Amino acid sequence: MPGQSERINPAEMLMEAAHEAMAGFFDSQSLIDNLPISVFVFEVTKDERYRLALVNRVFERLFTVRREELIGNYLSEIKIVSTADYLRPQLDLAYRSKKEVAFEWQFSTPPNERHLTCQVIPVLNGSSDVRHMLGIITDRSAEKRAERHVLYNALHDSLTGLPNRVLFHDKIEQTTETQSFTEGQHSAVLVLNVDRFQLINESFGHVAGDEFLITLAAKLKACLRGKDTLARLNGDEFAIFLESIETIGDAVKVSDRIHQAIKKPYLLSGNEIHCSVSIGIASTISSLPHPEDLLRDADFAMHQAKTGGKARTEIYQRHTHQQARSLFQLETDLRRALTDEQLKLYYQPIINMKTGKLSGFEALARWPHPERGFVPPSEFIPLAEETGIIVPLGQWALMNACRDLQIWRRSHPEASNLSISVNVSGIQFTRSDVVKDISSVLQETGLPAGRLRIELTESTVMGNPEIAAQIQKRLKDLGVELALDDFGTGYSSLSYLQRFPLDYLKVDRAFVNHIDTNKENREIAEIIILLAKALDLKLVAEGIEEPAQRDVIKSLGCEYGQGFLFSKAVPFDEADEIVAADKDWLKI
Repeated sequence: MPGQSERINPAEMLMEAAHEAMAGFFDSQSLIDNLPISVFVFEVTKDERYRLALVNRVFERLFTVRREELIGNYLSEIKIVSTADYLRPQLDLAYRSKKEVAFEWQFSTPPNERHLTCQVIPVLNGSSDVRHMLGIITDRSAEKRAERHVLYNALHDSLTGLPNRVLFHDKIEQTTETQSFTEGQHSAVLVLNVDRFQLINESFGHVAGDEFLITLAAKLKACLRGKDTLARLNGDEFAIFLESIETIGDAVKVSDRIHQAIKKPYLLSGNEIHCSVSIGIASTISSLPHPEDLLRDADFAMHQAKTGGKARTEIYQRHTHQQARSLFQLETDLRRALTDEQLKLYYQPIINMKTGKLSGFEALARWPHPERGFVPPSEFIPLAEETGIIVPLGQWALMNACRDLQIWRRSHPEASNLSISVNVSGIQFTRSDVVKDISSVLQETGLPAGRLRIELTESTVMGNPEIAAQIQKRLKDLGVELALDDFGTGYSSLSYLQRFPLDYLKVDRAFVNHIDTNKENREIAEIIILLAKALDLKLVAEGIEEPAQRDVIKSLGCEYGQGFLFSKAVPFDEADEIVAADKDWLKI
């Protein structure tokens, strides 16, 4: 049994087989030929030259050569793929060090590119001299092609073949890291979105939509300079990186070229269609030189372009973005305010203009922000409607207003006939089951339905008059009163107005203002009052601030009024004092 020092390694086994093959043992040659890797053996001559002694069939296939053309030739005489120039340094290193050398070997044999992993193993004889050099080659070309394919797909859009967001991000990062902004070197990012692209998909199908995007990508590319980068970020959104600009005007020129090119009609599925794009531009002149910042700012500007009318370009402006961020923070604060019960209900008295007595209150939401102080309703109410927060906010206002009125009714006998007016926004009116919500509130608080007055704006009821009429009828069946707020400022149709089961019209403050001195305002108020009486509706005049205005409103026959002349909106405790006072409000 051989000792540890006599143990034979695989390279020696290959070498032994090679010797046998050269000695005429074809079975050993057959063994080497059937190996799944390329094998070659160089004999080291006495003058330290390398003469090829053996190759196997895999080697022949790899280099597209017959062994008869190679065996017996010195390395310098072998002309396949620069073998001598590339292989000699590896053989020399293994020969001198008497150690195995591993290396990567890459070359092209059209139409393919080869990626090889090689080992050169010096084989020592009994006197520790190197007499043969064994080479083992593993072809990893297919593996490398697969890796490149995977990498390409990871960095490119599968539909258009354009760089995707990842590659686009890397391109920006590589460029901006090396730019010298102090020397006037700047870059810009353009984000483009197709206007009304969804209509193309809906009209012609997604296959046609994909065809359109491929054509659009070609049009966009034709508008760019050679060093500019076009990418598809997602869906119908593209981005362009202008690597070098001197002023923002350079980016605008590219944008203008794109708009002109896009104007030309497309032939899609046999149909001629026209489209446009909205473009946002951000540059290192106004934005931080980081991919995330440039893309975010360009995207923000693009949405500004869409909001401003589409088919246009918007340049990023920092102050506009700061306003948007402030609005976003305000939305976050508003959600928290609703959860943490920061919002308060204030109450403005509604006065009976015939008796001078308190008729009820209008409940108005107020927001005492812990840092900003009171946020005007003109700021947070539109924001609440835009974000959908208006639905829970409206439910909160409804519940608390009814609960507070019940407290006054139980505490003050004279308050039994007071009513509470609560505004219901168009969003709340259409998105939630407002009838069910109101019914639940009345049941929970015990407030009689006739003491609750729901105020609706013209836009709320006229947006979808058929549905509005149905909901109003259900509310009337519930027993609550209905008022149309801000009457005369919108687009009410008298035919629809006649169909709505309303109880009150509220004359907008715009007509009450200067009613004592402005003939036109007075005439409009007179017309509204005549209309209300014809429709058997009661009237509430808003915004009464002067005694003269009160007197004119009263003389015209308006039943109810509210405004700063009587009282501003006040918190619960002050409203409670107003209820208890039971004074004549016409004597102020």
